[in-house]
Amino acid sequence: MKTNSGNRWLVVLGTIIVQMGLGTIYTWSLFNQPLVDRFGWNLSSVAITFSITSFALAFATLFAGKLQDKWGLRRLILCAGVVLGAGLMLSSQVTSLSLLYILAGIVVGFADGTAYITSLSNLIKWFPEKKGLISGISVGAYGTGSLIFKYINGSLIQSVGVSQAFLYWGMIVLIMIVGGSFLVREAAVVNKPSVQNGVVQRDYTVKEMLRTKQAYLLFVMFFTACMSGLYLIGVVKDIGVRMAGLDVAT
Repeated sequence: MKTNSGNRWLVVLGTIIVQMGLGTIYTWSLFNQPLVDRFGWNLSSVAITFSITSFALAFATLFAGKLQDKWGLRRLILCAGVVLGAGLMLSSQVTSLSLLYILAGIVVGFADGTAYITSLSNLIKWFPEKKGLISGISVGAYGTGSLIFKYINGSLIQSVGVSQAFLYWGMIVLIMIVGGSFLVREAAVVNKPSVQNGVVQRDYTVKEMLRTKQAYLLFVMFFTACMSGLYLIGVVKDIGVRMAGLDVAT
């Protein structure tokens, strides 16, 4: 990896662009009320879409590694970007909740999770001596995408309506993820076992992971600590407007 140290910062740049595109799904709460106003659906029924997206995202991480081994990282991220963008663009044509759940929920979530976990883990492999810093940069880019697109998607909803906003959102995200994928290079696989704090480190398969008690303890930790935040993100704009009396921009 040291011989490619000059190139690995391009991998960082590409991963940041990819992660920013992926993180835009956390602007979902902006779409809840406009969808309710357009189609007359129940607000809680619309908000469930983001829960489905989150579940599909998490589910995808179990299979992303296998897909990466089969297709290669760059092709996998590129395909995930196309699928995610297409899912959002097709969501502009939905007229039923079931289609919204499938496209904006399952399709978008699975594509997002596939690209998220593989691009993050690959970047960490490029910087084994700076795992914490690199993880922070990648996850920070993921969050920054939602911050920036709060303004972009909010403006699109106001100017072209909620359905067309899905179309333009999908197009922008597709370009970002596919474009970023061309800067991403797969890190070399190092099979030599490493020792950390006196313990030999090794990779686990999914089946091996599911046989450890640590996996289930982590599941409980993430489910209780992280899911509460995710559920809040999905309806945060509606809480602010309806319960706190804030205007949409605030």
